[in-house]
Amino acid sequence: MKNKLILILLMFTSIFFLVSCDNEGKKNYQNPSLDIEGNIVINAKDVTETPTFINYDADGTTVQLIAVKASDETIRLAFNTCQSCNPSPKAYFIQEDEYLVCQACGTKFKMDEVGITHGGCNPAPVVEKKESDDKIIISKDYVLSYKDKFENWEGITK
Repeated sequence: MKNKLILILLMFTSIFFLVSCDNEGKKNYQNPSLDIEGNIVINAKDVTETPTFINYDADGTTVQLIAVKASDETIRLAFNTCQSCNPSPKAYFIQEDEYLVCQACGTKFKMDEVGITHGGCNPAPVVEKKESDDKIIISKDYVLSYKDKFENWEGITK
């Protein structure tokens, strides 16, 4: 009886650790909310210090945006492609701790610089957007203008 109790306890402990580890490794990849014109609508309340990677289907090509809340509480937006390394298929960023890391060259980029720094090895800032207290809208046409930067892109989408 004692062996069965130990076995059951070990099974529950193993399941707990497997579920915890699985959830810990997941990143925030999602499809955007769209308005009736096909523009991206981001709810500012949903953006946190952990980057959200937003996948937009641009006529069969995935264009990915990064949305993150900076330490000054502002919402920062960028296209997830490196301005220097593009058109490399690896010209995208993944999160490692408090940095975004270019998968083409390994350059680390601070979250607080997302959407601000132009040029060099960093995500391309989203400069055309409409902001209100609770929503950010990025026009479909503006996102489509970046489609060619993502045609060879091999970034993570889920």
